[in-house]
Amino acid sequence: MAGVIERQFGTFRGLVRLALAHGEVLLGADGAVRPDPQAVRRLVFVCHGNICRSAYAEALARGAGLNTTSFGLSAGTGNPAHHDACCNAHSHSPPAHS
Repeated sequence: MAGVIERQFGTFRGLVRLALAHGEVLLGADGAVRPDPQAVRRLVFVCHGNICRSAYAEALARGAGLNTTSFGLSAGTGNPAHHDACCNAHSHSPPAHS
């Protein structure tokens, strides 16, 4: 069981945090402001190290023709995103809108 949790959520704490976040969203207590999609000029993706998650999201969004960037809260300056994450994201990107 621990191996499944680690593979899917990183840690047991990650699983609990995800469950709590989903609960907040379902109850409408997340405080999220739903932006008007037509008013969004740029998407910014943030994760811890900017080597997989935010870089993957950026590549997907950019592949869809959106203006986007990503960064990590503890990323090293000048270090590129993980090559496999970017390649995987590009292979799953929908065609760009013209």
